Amino acid sequence: MQPWGSLPGKGFEIPKKEITHDAMNEHGAHKVPWALEQTPLPESRAAEQTLELNSIVGIAKEEGLTHYRIHFPKSERGVWTISSTTIAGDITNPFAERTLHIEPSSGQILADLPFADYPLLGKAMGAFIPLHQGDLGWWNWGMNVFLLFLILTMTVSGLMMWLKRRPNNTRGLAAPNMPSSGNQAVLLLMFMLSLCFPLSALFIVSVTLFDVLVVSRLRRLTSRIK
Repeated sequence: MQPWGSLPGKGFEIPKKEITHDAMNEHGAHKVPWALEQTPLPESRAAEQTLELNSIVGIAKEEGLTHYRIHFPKSERGVWTISSTTIAGDITNPFAERTLHIEPSSGQILADLPFADYPLLGKAMGAFIPLHQGDLGWWNWGMNVFLLFLILTMTVSGLMMWLKRRPNNTRGLAAPNMPSSGNQAVLLLMFMLSLCFPLSALFIVSVTLFDVLVVSRLRRLTSRIK
């Protein structure tokens, strides 16, 4: 169970098979907020489905939604769903996200899931999406471009620092001399980065293992001419 991908128990009927919201994603395209993906979908209380698309559009207008998408029932016990989310590109304000599940036989709202009901990590991830995509205005685009150039600068400067610190008269990929201090700060920075970005942590661990198990055993890569 993802700590950011499920809501606590809501007051609606859970299907026996516990079909979750991620079933609404189509062909790998994320249309459901990550905070809802592992939350079970409600189930229709009646087998008869009498509502049509125009009725669902009317309900969306009554609820004050202007930019949204409609998900059709996918089974006999399925429900209509109206969603207005940033991950699907409907809106740019994550705090206005909202997902409604509609009873297909009566039009009753079975579940109303706003941004305020997301778990803490779900809120953080939901708020980060439009920031990451540059959807919040010109300042957001400018910030993203600045970060892009910052990453490119770090990449080039990292290579230059390695070349300058590499021992003289060295062949191969010899490592620079170990600094006398500052290791604790580097380890702390790597730890904080790992907490914020799990994939970065996986990459750091992979590079470390490769260095210990492979690079350190190859004399050509570690040899130095003194």
